[in-house]
Amino acid sequence: MQAQTNITKINVVVSAIAAAVLLTTLVSAPAGAESWELRTAAEEVKGTRAIEAGRLDKGIRILEANYGTTPYLLKGAVLTNLCLAYTLKRDFETAMDYCNRAVARGNNDREAHNNRGVLQALLGNYSAAAADFEEAGCLGECPNTLAVAGNQRMDVAKRNLDRAQFQLAQQAEQNREIQVVERGDP
Repeated sequence: MQAQTNITKINVVVSAIAAAVLLTTLVSAPAGAESWELRTAAEEVKGTRAIEAGRLDKGIRILEANYGTTPYLLKGAVLTNLCLAYTLKRDFETAMDYCNRAVARGNNDREAHNNRGVLQALLGNYSAAAADFEEAGCLGECPNTLAVAGNQRMDVAKRNLDRAQFQLAQQAEQNREIQVVERGDP
């Protein structure tokens, strides 16, 4: 009986580790030059596992079907996960609606800000993306700067923020080059 209990404990730990690994999803921009990290909500809601397993349509059906009966405190998690799923499906208009609704709930939801930031980045709105990543990294913990390490969710936001700032710097450089050409300077 003791051996069976130990095996069950090991299976639970392995399942928890596998779920944690699946929480972060990478999405590449069409050009493949950049990748952004999306996260499912920290709270477990019906449909999350399907999305984490890559079964986006099934996860979306479950999340949307259960939204009305989801307890109020978990509705933000549903919206955040729908934001993620529609972003991965590249249905950006629907994704933005869910992302904005998740952020508007005002639950200090890092994942909602992070995922909307990814969506903004995929749309080329790097300034808006950077603002969302800063918010995702600092909610309730650091008023002006991102903490260096320690919180996995903050680390995802920090990596995404670094990517967005890099893209902003590249855009600024391209704009300078265009201005030089337009003026006719060598």
